[in-house]
Amino acid sequence: MKQPARITSQYRAPFGPVTFTVQDGHVINVELLKESSGKNPGAEKLPAVRNMKRYLDDYFSSRQPAHPKLFIQGTEFQKRIWETMLKIPPGQIRTYGELARELHTGSRAVAQACRCNPLPLIIPCHRVVAANGIGGFMGKRQQVDVKRWLLAHEGVHVH
Repeated sequence: MKQPARITSQYRAPFGPVTFTVQDGHVINVELLKESSGKNPGAEKLPAVRNMKRYLDDYFSSRQPAHPKLFIQGTEFQKRIWETMLKIPPGQIRTYGELARELHTGSRAVAQACRCNPLPLIIPCHRVVAANGIGGFMGKRQQVDVKRWLLAHEGVHVH
């Protein structure tokens, strides 16, 4: 059976490009600060692309966005951590340690799940911080400024 096509689209966020991939009506991947490498004619007409762009419009306009359909790829353990992150509302943060205690695991496991998050912004790993400051973001040093921007956008200031 033929695999449904993966369609990549891009959104211009205030901090830079957000590239996302949809497949079979679901968002399967989001990448921050990454330019899309190709054009997908007709992508803007797809409901999954329109829904994701509406989600991003709402988020960046400080409206409560309706989550697009997601297909979350990861281990069962990662999914459990990500599902817990989904419950952290905008304007609130948790430390890696707090999430670890809630999930009966280690803070490094939580940090690793954040690093492997295929859907940043939607699964809000930016709302998980270190006990002594902001911590990392997506395993990339340059993206800590994006994490800081996202938290400030939500009304949270972390040093």
